[in-house]
Amino acid sequence: MMRDQRGSQSVEFMGVLPLLVLVAAVIWQTALAGHALLVAEVTARSAAQAAAAARDPVSMRAAAHRAADLARGTLRLDGAPQVDLVDGQEVRVTVRILVPVVGRRSSALRLPLGRTVTMPWDQW
Repeated sequence: MMRDQRGSQSVEFMGVLPLLVLVAAVIWQTALAGHALLVAEVTARSAAQAAAAARDPVSMRAAAHRAADLARGTLRLDGAPQVDLVDGQEVRVTVRILVPVVGRRSSALRLPLGRTVTMPWDQW
């Protein structure tokens, strides 16, 4: 009786292995997305702080771009941060980050995630 079942565990494991790989990929992609959202938040906050300390709208955008470039780490921004002056009182910065997709070596397929931060503008 035991002779008939020899190797059945290996066959069952090979049947379940694709499901385990898929679950691991979903968990990893979720972790990447969570990390990207955290980086987007920090990048937007740094850019908004730099922009809020600027004297005029032109230097505001330049300061936000420099701060975002420093804070983004290894992730790629989806274009430059969008900097808006709201009612002459607040600075709103929107940052979009491209998240790599698990299993894709090509950089053509990336998921865009973004964050927006608003801060009061310290006028001089």
